[in-house]
Amino acid sequence: SPAGVPQSKVLAAARGPSGPPGHLPIKDGEEIAIWALSVAACVWAAILLGDGLSSGAVWSFFAGLFGAAPTEQFREKKAAEGAYVLAVLAWPAVAFLWTRAPRALVLLIPAGLAAAAAGLSAWAVAAALAAGALAWMVVARAGRLGAVALGAVLAAKTLLAPWTLLLLSRAGALEALGPHLLPSFAHRLRIWSYAVERIAEKPFLGWGLDASRKFDLNVPLHPHDAALQLWLELGAVGALIAAAFWFLLFRGLGRLALRDRHAAAV
Repeated sequence: SPAGVPQSKVLAAARGPSGPPGHLPIKDGEEIAIWALSVAACVWAAILLGDGLSSGAVWSFFAGLFGAAPTEQFREKKAAEGAYVLAVLAWPAVAFLWTRAPRALVLLIPAGLAAAAAGLSAWAVAAALAAGALAWMVVARAGRLGAVALGAVLAAKTLLAPWTLLLLSRAGALEALGPHLLPSFAHRLRIWSYAVERIAEKPFLGWGLDASRKFDLNVPLHPHDAALQLWLELGAVGALIAAAFWFLLFRGLGRLALRDRHAAAV
């Protein structure tokens, strides 16, 4: 976990001081580290809030100090990139601060991310926040069963994504959908259509580690989807290993949910 703090301690800290019997203790140094991480998330959220409301003016100011003069589209893209890191930390930071800090400060985190999503067209951030909230709800309500179900969904997505997209691509569905999407999403559909055809050519062992960078402009750096990159580079072998990893990880969270649903959900 960030700041060198074991993940179990981050979860325990998020649970709060009134945890159940057997609740993991937090040492002073670790508590300070988690506080620092959470407060930093609030500060970064405030910056994103300003960037989102001003279409990247904050980022442009600091870029200008180094002599950069980016275009409006590039400015918004670079400003939005900082939101992706915060999207991962958002809900754990909110959970930790909820009983320890003023609510206005805590709510600054999702507010900053929402502003970044709307003002900088960072819709992946909004999707990540929604997915995180949904995952928390599933585990908090259904406990071990919910965690195992999430692991099964991720494993299935890893194994089935390229073949589902291949069927849609060959049926013309992806090409027909493209004109109705934002340019960045339409471009991803073109990348995926190309990537799944290459996956179908070498489905068992793939094209080799880091081969995504060898397809010129058809796949710029990577396919923009983790499951497709696994299949493209490592084939069925890599995809099976990744699917097993996701399932076992969430099964472990299911065991944690038997002791503390809140910690498992966070």
